Amino acid sequence: MSIHVRETSKGRRYDVKVRGADGRQHSKTFATKRAAVDYESRQRSAVNDGTFVAPRAGAMTVGELGRRWMATGAKRETTRSRDRSIVVGHIGPGLGDDTPISRLSRANCQALVDRWVAAGAAPRTVVRQAAVLRAMFQHAVDADLLVRNPAARLRLPGVEVVDRPQLSGADLERLADVLGGDQAVFMWCGAVLGLRWSETAGLTRSSLEVESGSVRVANQIDRDGRLVPPKTRSSVRTLSAPRWLFVALLQVVERSTDLNADPLVFTNTGGRGLSYPNWRSRVWQPATAAAGLPGLRYHDLRSIAASALVAAGVDLRTAMHRLGHSTPAMTLAVYARVADDRDRAAAEAVSARLRPGAAAG
Repeated sequence: MSIHVRETSKGRRYDVKVRGADGRQHSKTFATKRAAVDYESRQRSAVNDGTFVAPRAGAMTVGELGRRWMATGAKRETTRSRDRSIVVGHIGPGLGDDTPISRLSRANCQALVDRWVAAGAAPRTVVRQAAVLRAMFQHAVDADLLVRNPAARLRLPGVEVVDRPQLSGADLERLADVLGGDQAVFMWCGAVLGLRWSETAGLTRSSLEVESGSVRVANQIDRDGRLVPPKTRSSVRTLSAPRWLFVALLQVVERSTDLNADPLVFTNTGGRGLSYPNWRSRVWQPATAAAGLPGLRYHDLRSIAASALVAAGVDLRTAMHRLGHSTPAMTLAVYARVADDRDRAAAEAVSARLRPGAAAG
């Protein structure tokens, strides 16, 4: 790192040359020696403590960063499409596509989030958009384009617990009777094992571990009907299954006409992987309506499974594993809620202890 003095028609100029950790040399010119010395001192400290960023790096614009971030990483097409719409429709216009990223502060990013809230965006939408904003700028930090992530630790709106239905065992039995056959087994995989629709549809013969009576979740069906790995590492898991359900799964496989080496457990009438939109409209919606459960979603079965785990006293770590969640908050705040009858029993128990005479009246 050095300061070079050169004579110009306008007088002396002071060039500060800085070599970063990447070996590249960067220079900046100052009209006064004091300004050059101060800059050189700051940059020397930045190089020493690892916070140095090339002067031109921060000149990248928000729009350029968004395109660069979208081009990196192995994202599913649905995720890529969603993220692209957020970057192009909300982040770019909100921060300014032509704004250099080096000019943005946490206050700028917080102001953007606050504008989303003021515009009436749902809390979940704001949280999702903020996650994309944070990931985009974290990419800039990881690429040494910025020293700090201006979108980190933003103040976000609280997300309310999703209102999931509480179904009884009789409700599920009635739905299973309407679905019948393989589709009833498909339903029980959601309600008992807590599998996502894509995970159930992605089960193959090798997913069924006969010796242990367990179901291995290692694949899922994407929107194009292809077998792909789960989105997160925590989604890959092996679950013990009740014997009756495991036997039912084996029977579904035995009825399969799929000649592949590792056939799917559940297929359509043509022997191919299930399509969620077709399955939902042709199988699920008619069955739930006939069972008196209109509006029930397959994903709601995971809520039922989570609530059953909590009501049964299953510890949180085991519940997280069975549901394939990465954090306790996902299990507790989004899905799990103690069943109504357990809540009523708790109320009566407290009443009996604190005011025993009231029960007689």
